[in-house]
Amino acid sequence: MRNPNRLVGTLMAVVVVVGLIWWVVSERRTVSDSVSSPSLSQPNSPVVTSQPPTPAAVPATPTQTSLPAKPQDPVYAFKDWASRYTAANDAAAKASLLGEGIGLAEQRRKVMEATIRANPAQAIRDALPFSVRQAMPETILGLLEKVVAGNGDLDVLGAVGAKGGPKPGEPIQRWVNLNGERYKAFVYGARRLDSTRRGEPLWGVALGGLIAVSEDPGRLLAEDEAAALLAGGKRLDDPICGVSGVASQPGMTPRVMELGSRLQGICSAAHASVLNSDFRKARQTKLLPSDPGGSTPTNGPAARTISVTQGRFNVLFMLVSFEDDPREPIGRDELSQMMNDVNDYYRTASYNLVQMHTTITPVLRLRRSVVYYTGIGAAGPIGLLEDARAAAAEAGYDIEDYDLDVLGHAFLGGTEFDYGGLGFVGARGSWIQSFTPKVIVHELGHNLGLSHANASDTTRPPYDPPATIPPTPINAASYFGHFGVPRHSRHADPISDLTFDVEYGDPNDWMGNGDSLEQQFNSLHKFRLKWLPHVNIAEASAGVSRHRIYAFDATDALPDRQYSLYVEKEPNRQPSSRGYWIDHRALTAGNPYLQNGVLLYWTPWEGTAGTAQLLDMTPGSQGGVDDSALALGRTFSDEQSGIDITPVARGGQGREIWYDIVVNRGRKMNNRAPNFVLGVSSDFVEVGQTVVCAAENVLDPDGDEVSVYWHFSDETQPSNEPAVSRSFSSPGHYVVRCEVSDMKGGKRSQHRVITVGAPSTVVLQGVVRDENGAPLSDAIVAVIGGNQLVTLSDSEGRYSLAGPNNSLVTNVAYKHGFETSPANFDNPAPVINGDGPSMDHVAVALPLVSVQATGATMDEGLGSLGSSFRFNRRGGEISNSLVVHYALVGNASDGSDYQWGGTPGTIVFEPGVTNVDVPVTVLDDRTSEGVEFVVAQLLLATNIERYINYVTNIVETNVIIDGGTSVTNIFTNNYLVVFTNSVPVPGWELRTINGVETWFQSYYPYAIGNELASMTIADNDPPVPSTISAVLFDETALENGQDDASVVLRRTNSLDQAIAVNISVSGTASNGLDYIVVESPVRFASGQSVAVVVIRAKDDLLIEGDEVVTVKVEPGDNYTASADPQTVIIVDNDLPMVTVTADVSEAQESQFGFPLLFTISRAG
Repeated sequence: MRNPNRLVGTLMAVVVVVGLIWWVVSERRTVSDSVSSPSLSQPNSPVVTSQPPTPAAVPATPTQTSLPAKPQDPVYAFKDWASRYTAANDAAAKASLLGEGIGLAEQRRKVMEATIRANPAQAIRDALPFSVRQAMPETILGLLEKVVAGNGDLDVLGAVGAKGGPKPGEPIQRWVNLNGERYKAFVYGARRLDSTRRGEPLWGVALGGLIAVSEDPGRLLAEDEAAALLAGGKRLDDPICGVSGVASQPGMTPRVMELGSRLQGICSAAHASVLNSDFRKARQTKLLPSDPGGSTPTNGPAARTISVTQGRFNVLFMLVSFEDDPREPIGRDELSQMMNDVNDYYRTASYNLVQMHTTITPVLRLRRSVVYYTGIGAAGPIGLLEDARAAAAEAGYDIEDYDLDVLGHAFLGGTEFDYGGLGFVGARGSWIQSFTPKVIVHELGHNLGLSHANASDTTRPPYDPPATIPPTPINAASYFGHFGVPRHSRHADPISDLTFDVEYGDPNDWMGNGDSLEQQFNSLHKFRLKWLPHVNIAEASAGVSRHRIYAFDATDALPDRQYSLYVEKEPNRQPSSRGYWIDHRALTAGNPYLQNGVLLYWTPWEGTAGTAQLLDMTPGSQGGVDDSALALGRTFSDEQSGIDITPVARGGQGREIWYDIVVNRGRKMNNRAPNFVLGVSSDFVEVGQTVVCAAENVLDPDGDEVSVYWHFSDETQPSNEPAVSRSFSSPGHYVVRCEVSDMKGGKRSQHRVITVGAPSTVVLQGVVRDENGAPLSDAIVAVIGGNQLVTLSDSEGRYSLAGPNNSLVTNVAYKHGFETSPANFDNPAPVINGDGPSMDHVAVALPLVSVQATGATMDEGLGSLGSSFRFNRRGGEISNSLVVHYALVGNASDGSDYQWGGTPGTIVFEPGVTNVDVPVTVLDDRTSEGVEFVVAQLLLATNIERYINYVTNIVETNVIIDGGTSVTNIFTNNYLVVFTNSVPVPGWELRTINGVETWFQSYYPYAIGNELASMTIADNDPPVPSTISAVLFDETALENGQDDASVVLRRTNSLDQAIAVNISVSGTASNGLDYIVVESPVRFASGQSVAVVVIRAKDDLLIEGDEVVTVKVEPGDNYTASADPQTVIIVDNDLPMVTVTADVSEAQESQFGFPLLFTISRAG
């Protein structure tokens, strides 16, 4: 007989090893898992559909297994080794550690390269400090990252796949050219919104040809690094702190900021942070006057190589072939017609503001083979473009004579040529190897400054759980999705905001998946391209407002009409905020949903790689994003921000269609939902017979105006009238749902099932209730198996699913903020008709966390008067502790404008505690700053500690042959397995169903109610005029028409009024001749703190040498000029001309030896 203790040991070992692997994987999970990892699909993985079990009773004396200590991360292991190495006091001791250090450095290198790709911000934080690098031997240094900085180029390129082909491996590529090196670049934060930048201050952490680029233009040097540079002969290019205006004092060690190739004196780390923040704001492209910070540059977007998006564009289309592949990529006649289509698209979409006039070259035979560009370590697309431009120049086509240039070549294939088209974003230069109008329009759109038209897909993480052998089952409800999870709130880890961003996700836009000539760029893109000016954009004010919005794909944009509506979501949030952008299309003949609703997007933010992000108003539907419109009469509610949006009326014809949209911004205290009764003329009708459905006895207890929305399960799009009539062309069961909304967050819904003829289908029905038995409305309920069907529960929690064609289905439900499971059945379940038992779901609420400000205003002169922010939780297990994440995102600064009384970043609810009050103490800074805001924003947790406890009953049967007689021994051992695991959210986690380890989509530990609270600090200092100072950002502008120099104007003291700041420009360069005209005054909107003066050099072909431009703030009204002039340099790219002349043309021999005079002169 086997020893049962051996079984115990084996089992414990297996549990420990499996748990250890999962723990390590989770702990070292790179963020690429939640951003762009390829799908690790498990085609053979079973889908588990049984409900999670009720926790088993704990045995009286269980065996508890806990995991061993977490293995040390290579980054921290090397850090530990480095401290031991530097502490070693003699050469022999250091030598004895060297072998270990090399091994750890090699491990660390792999981890750091992966971190640069997946989480560049973390890679910068993990970089070794200057003091440690200085202590490392050469054999180690070669394995470590290095900090690189200077004025360099950030190349951003956008790709699109060939028609009918797969997406490119990298839809958006980034490269950095810095100090003579070219790096594959990875960015985060504000840099994600950058288009191509030339000659701009950059810094980052580089390793193995990769670079993590900081979102900050300037780098604050460590004190020892600054001291070493200054001791080595470096000097401060500007000793004046750009914030305080004070120079470094003699005898004091200055703090130093490295800004590109310059060293800038700075008073403190806090001032370095302020200056970097101002630089980031100055680089932003401003969307609307209410956006915080930023500014429209005085003569075009800062540091962009293309700043003009209107007018006639001369396009050079270069066709090339190769030494070993002489194929013509496309016939010139065919391409000419295609470019006519491209021109028609741009002319129509831009309201006749853009024309594309194309010159097509003959096929230019390159002198190199295909493999020169496609092989390992080859020249790639950049080298191909350079050679094509050189060949065009030889053929008499000077690219400087053209605004845009496009390279067309035969399909080459390979990882670097996996695109249909590729183009610089915000700069000239495109590659085409799939010749269609859509691909060419798409890449030219990139050149003009657009990124992709993306969408937010909240179904589930874009990757499957890790593959295992044998396959680990996946819970069916999790595979169906957690719809709407991140739709409104941000995550504590900003990388997780990108989890649900779908590249090219907008099916209606050619910068997305659109492919019809009628599918123009969306109105947000048109606004970005300045085809729609501010006058054509409506902006919802606080409270209730109504707006008439016309179709933006009209023939003309009339100045007295609005074509888009902007609704601010995050007021007073710094440094960036997002909002809802609303428009609609007239040219939508093939999409009935777009004919009956409006489209919502998020404006660019850190959670998308695109310049627009489409939101799906029907998450979970079978139509995907094709039916993403917000239907007429339906209210969309952002409960976290107190925003309700309802299209209430539709009118006009053709391309003159309009919608009236009601927006409510603000909390509705004690609001009550309307009441009504859903009436149907008959629940049983024949095919073709008319049935009337009506919202009867409608009454809003608060007297609010109401809106009605109808939905039929056959996806017919009815009007939003109180009563609708229709007939059905085929027998079946049809579900009609009616929603009545007060457009302020109050909504009531009911549904009925109409039976037409003698259907062969059945109806599944049930109720969704919370853990207290209360009905739960708007839960998504679906059957998976056969034909997938989706519906919503109504206000009574009831749902009906009509028409399943399988005898066995999986019935799942989900609502954000709840964990839902079947209540009275097991999946998969047999199909039961509507008169059979109800298939119910129970939804257990997660804690709901909110934040409120207890006082609306604090006054510097009166103190805080008990002001605080209250963090509240309700629901969930109050007996458990709960850690909640938040961020302070107002323009007031903790420590200088107020004192925050809580732990930065987290709030801890102890067991039994439902409210946590954080006091705020206002500080009297004696500086006139105008109104400031303290803003606290709740964030979703992205990694949580999950304590997994479950009982396993292990049964082992042994058969022993004893004298020819078999003896059976059965052993049953109870084990309580307990381990702690770090679970990624959004992501996957292992749970146990009926003793089987199963993948579940991870749930957030809490949901968010009111996500943002704001408190105003009233200034008690006498109003003083704004103070305007100038700080040099980018010192040089190359005379190539693609590079800028820039001076940032900082505005301090009062920001409450709009002002116009006078500036003058002088120097050896001439305004308007040597550089694009710089105009004065520079205008600051109310609340705007920075503006940028851009010096863009003209390539004048004159030999002038380097020239300077001096920018000076001049006196004016409502501000004080407090700035030394700042000088930038225009670097001449024309070679000087050297000439030699003689004083006489002929000389004769003479005994007197008259000298001959030769004069050598230069111009430039």
